[in-house]
Amino acid sequence: MAEFQESLKPFAHLEVHWLKSERRARALWKIKRDKESEMLLQKISKDKKVILFDSIGIMPKDSVDFSRRFFSSVPPSGAQMIVGGAFGVNDQVRSRADTILSLSSLTFNHQVACLVALEQVYRAFMIRSGKPYHNAESG
Repeated sequence: MAEFQESLKPFAHLEVHWLKSERRARALWKIKRDKESEMLLQKISKDKKVILFDSIGIMPKDSVDFSRRFFSSVPPSGAQMIVGGAFGVNDQVRSRADTILSLSSLTFNHQVACLVALEQVYRAFMIRSGKPYHNAESG
């Protein structure tokens, strides 16, 4: 992840914050999800757009489509991006999100989802700038 954070520096100011959640039994997943969502809501700036990466979001058809959707969602002032924990986020976080994108129909743990999100954001910047990172035909 550090590689993509470093690679994104010329294009965007990026801060990654990991929120520490409480350990709870799996059977108490709703409580855990709601606590994590509450912590997320406390960290979200009121004046920033929010992009949520969530399994119930819009599924871009490919990385070029992701790039288009990403940049149509991010104003020049920037945005905050969220990847939820193991049990996702609650409806309050979804309601706060300006855009909800799905990274895949597969299930990832949140560390892998963060890595995939960062890589796709980096790829989006490369597609937009015409740099040779993205190898597929742009459409």
